[in-house]
Amino acid sequence: MFQYFLSVIPCWLGLSSCQSTEQKQHQAAVDHFSDYIALTQKALSYQADFDLDAWSEMLASNVEYTFPYRQTQTKVTGKKQLLFHWKNQRPQAHIKSIQLTNFHFVPLNTPEPLPFGDLAGVYVLAMFTRKITFLSGQILEQTISLWCHFNPEKRIDRIYDYNDASMAFIPTHFKYQTLPLSVHA
Repeated sequence: MFQYFLSVIPCWLGLSSCQSTEQKQHQAAVDHFSDYIALTQKALSYQADFDLDAWSEMLASNVEYTFPYRQTQTKVTGKKQLLFHWKNQRPQAHIKSIQLTNFHFVPLNTPEPLPFGDLAGVYVLAMFTRKITFLSGQILEQTISLWCHFNPEKRIDRIYDYNDASMAFIPTHFKYQTLPLSVHA
């Protein structure tokens, strides 16, 4: 009886040795995806704050930023070009500030490219509200869905920026791994 009691105590304390293999795999997936969610939120914050040095550290040298909704300049390719584009965006558009709120994240790992992308692997769908305040005082609020793809070094190498929530879907005919619920930040 005493031996049984000693073997049960660690389980009561929540030590990992008493977790099932399925629980351990689920926790590993949560930890894995949590890293990517944190990286996505950090990258979006740096971008919105125009902190280009910090944002630059999170981008792969071959990053592609796609604006599918635009009529012209639908893609910027390369880190140097993207940073130049974003640096000029603020004065050209007369932006005073950008505020991001109401985040929802859906991380997934797919063995094949998504319909709008050219790479398989880890993506994070970020849905949020973007509030742009212009120097004139005018305010523009948009519901955004933005997809980030990460390379093996956990650098962002693809960004698909939709200025509405129309692309906030996960294709059901693709194979992927995700957490059961979206993560709210």
